[in-house]
Amino acid sequence: MRPNTAYEDALLLFVRGVLGRSTGNPLWTELRSRATELAWFGALNSFTMALLKFTSPGVPDIYQGNEVIDLSLVDPDNRRPVDYAARSQLLDGLQPLVDAPRNVEVLARLSQLAAQPTDGHLKLWTTWRLLELRKKDPALFQDGDYVPLRVHGSARDHVVAYARRTPTSLLIVVATRLYARLLGHPGVPAVGAACWGDTAIDLAPLLQRPLQLHDVLSGASHTVNLPRSASEGQLRLADVLTELPGAALYSGPAG
Repeated sequence: MRPNTAYEDALLLFVRGVLGRSTGNPLWTELRSRATELAWFGALNSFTMALLKFTSPGVPDIYQGNEVIDLSLVDPDNRRPVDYAARSQLLDGLQPLVDAPRNVEVLARLSQLAAQPTDGHLKLWTTWRLLELRKKDPALFQDGDYVPLRVHGSARDHVVAYARRTPTSLLIVVATRLYARLLGHPGVPAVGAACWGDTAIDLAPLLQRPLQLHDVLSGASHTVNLPRSASEGQLRLADVLTELPGAALYSGPAG
């Protein structure tokens, strides 16, 4: 079938008219004034999408080159050339976060990843650490149950929480959603008590024994004891999301 050139010409004229940099173009003026805001929230959404993609049931849909922020105005395409050397250099720069203990310098670097999501480091870090986890414990992602988790508190509408579980492993995923509504404007971190307040995840469906959890994204460790009352057995987001706006809390075989 031959392309409808008349339609394509009309569409091209429309796009040029909408995005043309002519004086008095209200859409162009609005886009320019909000470009920083859209890019910042968009990059945070990209982080959340990566976190959900690599931990949800099913096979992750991965496109070469999209390990960092991609601003192409087309669908991802594995046929495009990828600058592997640049991505390898970025990974080398993130390696100290794996090798070093959770000291002041590491915490500051993690916080910087979340504060500057548009540079792609946060998405690349998330992709790398979760692919390493999938390689370490493939059975968890191939055969693990999916357990949705209830969230309580003032910011509960801004959280996606679920677990993947096998008899020997457990992964609790905490992902932030609707960033713009939660934070109001760019530059405000979606971490800590100021953001999350009393918001907590109910872990009662998972607590057959005390849990020792390791966040594969931040390196933090968390202990959840068996509840002795209705107010216990919960995971406070203010305690978990201290550097990054998402977590992948893992408990499984060593090694």
